[in-house]
Amino acid sequence: MLLPPRYAVLLGCLVASFAFPAKSEAASKRPSRKAPPPAVEEQPGEEVVPEDSEVLEDESSPADASASIAFDVPSVDEPASSARKTWLSIGIAGDFAWVSGKNVCMLESQRDNGYSCFRTASSGKLEQYYGEPVIDEGDAIAGGFRLRTGRVLVGIDHAIADNFSVGARAGFAFGGGPKGENDARGFLPLHLEARIAYWFGEEHFAKSGFRPYVFAAGGIAQVDARTRVTVFESTRPSYQPDNPPEQILVVWKKMGQGFGGLGGGVVYNLTESSGILAEVKAMMMFPSSGMVLEPTVGYTFGF
Repeated sequence: MLLPPRYAVLLGCLVASFAFPAKSEAASKRPSRKAPPPAVEEQPGEEVVPEDSEVLEDESSPADASASIAFDVPSVDEPASSARKTWLSIGIAGDFAWVSGKNVCMLESQRDNGYSCFRTASSGKLEQYYGEPVIDEGDAIAGGFRLRTGRVLVGIDHAIADNFSVGARAGFAFGGGPKGENDARGFLPLHLEARIAYWFGEEHFAKSGFRPYVFAAGGIAQVDARTRVTVFESTRPSYQPDNPPEQILVVWKKMGQGFGGLGGGVVYNLTESSGILAEVKAMMMFPSSGMVLEPTVGYTFGF
């Protein structure tokens, strides 16, 4: 059965109204595709970085970032050694001389053994004694150390190896005795000394704290020691017949003017370049023989 034309048109419009919305909905539900990025031509020597690299960099951990920063820091050269090779010092020393003897004021002893004996003259001044004391009665010095002379010393020490240094001391001595008539030159106020030292430990020229050492030394110096003795005058004729039967004499023992010795000490560095020093030196004096202990305290600084 055929439909009239107008009904056929209405039926077609109805069918079309249902068909086109369905196609539109299906098209909206279909996922859209993003156009691929245009190809980039790679240049020689140039690295192509993908677009997603920014995301990867943002997602990198803090540890990776610090590692990359540390890697980029330029290397720094190690600082040079702070060891001071040359050290100057100033100190004051006292001389403790060992003195002992018998018949020290006899003429032979004053001439050959380094003793000078003085009596008090009628004028009140000291003059050398030339009497004739009784042998082995009085006129003796009990053994012991006596302090009389001292000295101010300026020194320099230079490190020649990790544990060795060479040095010198020069200074002025004071407190010597008077010149006797049998003295060729009198008291020598000059002190000159050369030494070599061994330092214990490591890096002692570049650190603070204690720096112990031992040393050997030799040079020019004179040490005088002062004491008193009682003499009993003999009845034999003498060059000084006016001497009383008994009197007290001032005796000087003169030692030197050369010496050799060994010693030890310690420097306490307040900083890497300065410190306080203390040492003791045992000296054997010649040609006028004697033994002397010489402690020294002072201050030292290096450069």
